[in-house]
Amino acid sequence: GLFLLFFVNEEKGVKEKLVFDYTQNTVSFEFAGMEFTEPRKNQYAYRMIGIDKDWIRSGSKRFARYANMPPGEYIFEVKASNNDGVWNEKPANVRIVIVPPYWQTTWFRLILFVLAIAMVSSIAWLISRQRYLRKLRIFEMKQTIQHDRDRISRELHDNVGSQLSLISSNLDWVSNPVTPLNELEKSKRLEEVSRISKDVITHLRETIWALKK
Repeated sequence: GLFLLFFVNEEKGVKEKLVFDYTQNTVSFEFAGMEFTEPRKNQYAYRMIGIDKDWIRSGSKRFARYANMPPGEYIFEVKASNNDGVWNEKPANVRIVIVPPYWQTTWFRLILFVLAIAMVSSIAWLISRQRYLRKLRIFEMKQTIQHDRDRISRELHDNVGSQLSLISSNLDWVSNPVTPLNELEKSKRLEEVSRISKDVITHLRETIWALKK
């Protein structure tokens, strides 16, 4: 706590402000009027602008105490009356400043606000980037699948198509020969058809496996 002592005088104005740390937020005042005719009959009233709404009449009590004052600026005013009940018109006063902790200051809140905006912006950017990368991967996958489809189509057309054409021509040659065929030639033609058919089956199996993959 802090203890302040000053006298009530009509000539006094606002003193130089007193600045205290937020941990020094309990302030005590002792005051005395400048009328010494009958000091015991002097009356006092005080208020802390920023805390008290009205004047607090303390009678002849010359002491005031404010505990756990929140950070901020205040003006403590006190006035006195003489033994005839005449109050001084201009109260004595002192300005009190309780400095807030750094986490309650404007600059700290501004930094938190900027950091929050930066964090939100970063999160939004990361989400947007993840979505973009996901779309890019899907696009690349579709391109790869289309490329594989085109390749398989070409292979089916070139390899299987030509082999089936050979099978068809050999079978036509056997069933409708241009010149008479002996059994040996027919057997060779049919063996060729069998071999080509097995190659076609093998190629189709490999193609089906690739499609499943």
